[in-house]
Amino acid sequence: MGTYEVTANQWTTVTSYDSNIATGGVSDAWTGSQPTANVSWYEAAKFANWLTSGDALVGAYLFSNATTFSGVNRQSALETYQTVYVLPTDDEWYKAAYLKSDGSGYTLYPTGDTAPTAGVEANYSSGTSPWSIGTGAAENNATDDMGGNVWEWNESAFAGGEPTGSESRVIRGAHWGRIGTSMQSSARGSASPITEADYIGFRVAALELQVVPEPSSVGLLVIGAMDFVLRRRRG
Repeated sequence: MGTYEVTANQWTTVTSYDSNIATGGVSDAWTGSQPTANVSWYEAAKFANWLTSGDALVGAYLFSNATTFSGVNRQSALETYQTVYVLPTDDEWYKAAYLKSDGSGYTLYPTGDTAPTAGVEANYSSGTSPWSIGTGAAENNATDDMGGNVWEWNESAFAGGEPTGSESRVIRGAHWGRIGTSMQSSARGSASPITEADYIGFRVAALELQVVPEPSSVGLLVIGAMDFVLRRRRG
């Protein structure tokens, strides 16, 4: 799971290489090391595709053109690229945020069972905008801002399972202006995949094709601040 939300700088860097990524309204409500926002689910999926293949339309997310999405195929992408970047599913996001680091159970908040201090440990309740990544307290699994800052797109359809079209998608984590209960493990929001809002961003996860012992098994890898993926991939 990505340690941080994708930043405005990272969004600008990647989208400068491929005009098919940003096809909706004006992206980047924020700047610099603040999380990117005003990014639709489709745009976030194409961003992940580009990290995988160097082509916004090729990867785990299936696009016939810049605006037509038809489904998800992680396994096919893994077999082709071995390492694949994706939006985390609802389950993957939940585990990364709330599972205790020792695996013994789940917590109420990403930082534990006690609400983090607003404006200090997490950006919620009284905030007016997202803060720069890495500002808050470290969370259960060394992530930042899975509680507060901006809502984050998940791969999953809100009704359950993989999306195939225009179904509402899961958003998790709440944003700077929401109350603390919005960050709790039971909280789960939804939005149309075309939604572009200054309070919705995303983070990516990496999947790797494992060759031992099961060639088809998939393991989630921990990725850092993404500096290593912000280079133009060559086919």
